[in-house]
Amino acid sequence: MPVYFRIPSRKRLHKMNRRQHKKLHLGEFQTLIFGVQGSLHQAEDDAEAFGRFMDELIAYLAANGLEMAGGGDCGDFSCLFQKSGPRGLGETEKKAIISWLAGREDVATLYATPLVDGFYGDDGWENYSETYKQAD
Repeated sequence: MPVYFRIPSRKRLHKMNRRQHKKLHLGEFQTLIFGVQGSLHQAEDDAEAFGRFMDELIAYLAANGLEMAGGGDCGDFSCLFQKSGPRGLGETEKKAIISWLAGREDVATLYATPLVDGFYGDDGWENYSETYKQAD
């Protein structure tokens, strides 16, 4: 693995100054992201309902200063979330997004990843280990 893709050791991180932390997205400049994977109820299994769902999700995220990458098809969706601006997501933003998604009537299942480092590409974002809503 190339050196620039590795997170520096604690000793090396301690020797770096604030400018280097910012340039390398380390320490207080670390960007945290998380992902969700889910599906809509079978009654909502059409393109128009899925389009409405995605439009409402994007409007919610824009109102709260958040961004999303992902999408899906008529029944299933998978998204990665990050915060707009220089700082990463925190637990409070993650809980707000999860509660908004889990509170929707049209969402049948919902799984999420823990917060992971979005810049250095931890494989944790592929591990949907947290279950928030399961199909009845």
